[in-house]
Amino acid sequence: MIAGGLSNVIRKNVVIEHQNNGIVILPNLDENFWLSHNNVVQDNIVYNSGRADITLVGPMSTGNCFSGNEYRTELPAFLEKWNGCGSWIRLPMGGDLSMMLGALGLMVQASGGRFPSGNYKEQPIPGPQLNLPLGNAASVKPALTAFEDFNLDLNQVKLPKEAEEILKTVPKKPASTTGAITLVKPIGLFPFFYHWLGFLLPFAIYICWTSMSLLDLKDRTDLEWIRKIYWIVTIILVPILSPAIYLIIGGSKYPNWFRRTLVWGGLIAFFLLLAYTGISLMNGVGTKTIS
Repeated sequence: MIAGGLSNVIRKNVVIEHQNNGIVILPNLDENFWLSHNNVVQDNIVYNSGRADITLVGPMSTGNCFSGNEYRTELPAFLEKWNGCGSWIRLPMGGDLSMMLGALGLMVQASGGRFPSGNYKEQPIPGPQLNLPLGNAASVKPALTAFEDFNLDLNQVKLPKEAEEILKTVPKKPASTTGAITLVKPIGLFPFFYHWLGFLLPFAIYICWTSMSLLDLKDRTDLEWIRKIYWIVTIILVPILSPAIYLIIGGSKYPNWFRRTLVWGGLIAFFLLLAYTGISLMNGVGTKTIS
């Protein structure tokens, strides 16, 4: 998971049977809202993911690229084809908003401390670990330029034997077909309702306003046909805004109380959800102590 990351290279990894997304790039909401930019996802092996093997999440991102990965599912569709590394085709895209809302639901829940978690005090004592080669006799070198001196050539990196064994023993299951409508895990009652309310509310507002506006225009006899066609074309080509304007000031024959409830009720519900999200997350920023 690359959350709000910049210029990371995610290469030659094996990710199998992740319950949500094998490799996912998404924004991170902390004290600031961080978008993920210029990340490279290349030459990874990903399969049996719960939602999608490679995923780009969020309202917007730039510079992220995907190439040479071995996978079966991706969100959004054609993610690697339209955002290949080194390709002249780099289409600006948003991301999987369903995962964005699902992750936000989990973050809002976690901000109030309402989430299942382990306790470090109850974890088993680790078994024997590998020691430093040569022990005390090993040469000591200050780690002042550790990264500069490492000289890692990713083209020469090979999979460790443990990864090779996993690839041999874990069969590929049928790919997920539900994609963006798959629930984000862990599943809980609050994240479930938050996820679907936040994801479906804008679509519900759009469908409701547009359909009611077009039905009203169909039955109006006081408008000239040119004026009626103008409204129909505008409502179709400029979604959300145009039907709202028509219902409020376009001379609709619906009762005033109905039109105002339809428009302002949807807007108030949407902004109440945004306000609740913002307040919850601001209250949740900072360190947490496990007692």
